[in-house]
Amino acid sequence: MQASFGPWKHVDTRERARVNLYVGVDVFSDHNIFTALSMNLSEGGMFVATRAVQPVGSYVVVHMRLPLDEDPITALAEVRWVRAEPLGDDVPAGMGLRFGTIDERDRARVRYFVQGFPEPVSYDC
Repeated sequence: MQASFGPWKHVDTRERARVNLYVGVDVFSDHNIFTALSMNLSEGGMFVATRAVQPVGSYVVVHMRLPLDEDPITALAEVRWVRAEPLGDDVPAGMGLRFGTIDERDRARVRYFVQGFPEPVSYDC
């Protein structure tokens, strides 16, 4: 799948299904703690909208709650790519994260959520 944003073209190389999900995500890096907004989620990772992007290759801990689920999900994630500036109103600045260390129960909850929820999902934290 290709997407065009002005002169930029992007080839979608995602391996897993994902769902649009808009929830608050607490992000912990080596030197910062901040809340970002998730934009989409898959079993393998997520995109979080934030201007506090971290360097590609660095690791962050993410902490979030899925809608209608009381138990939080915590994962160590690698920053795979960043968009330091927004490309428009619908294309925010942020980071693409790949889950590394995540509890298998949490991964199963994410998988179940992605496979079973209609899009888009917005949830007040």
